[in-house]
Amino acid sequence: MKYATLARRCFWPYVALIFTLTHWPNLQVPNPVPRTDIFVHMCVFGLWTVLAGLCGFFGPVFSARNIVRTGIAAALYAAFDEGTQAFEFVHRHAGWDDYSANVLGVLAGCGTLWLVSRTALGKMMAAA
Repeated sequence: MKYATLARRCFWPYVALIFTLTHWPNLQVPNPVPRTDIFVHMCVFGLWTVLAGLCGFFGPVFSARNIVRTGIAAALYAAFDEGTQAFEFVHRHAGWDDYSANVLGVLAGCGTLWLVSRTALGKMMAAA
């Protein structure tokens, strides 16, 4: 099975799960330390970006074009996700700090894809 096929089988359920969790009305996650959600935002969108990049929607998985366009798409989706939480019926918080953390995660995901592309693992995966 190609890596892109496996990545797509993981990506779409992940997208559905993240959208559901970020739009669940009044969802409260207890945080023992204030603002740990910022770290969660970074991790969630970092993984979103890596999975989307591995899907190869914009060309060969480890090409600069795919990584850059995946980053742009991820940042746009993060804006959509954060912005739609502002609707009154969702009863969620939408903020620039959360979106900034999302974008930091997107950048980390793009950086991860770029770093892997420069390793033997990336070259092996690109050849498969």
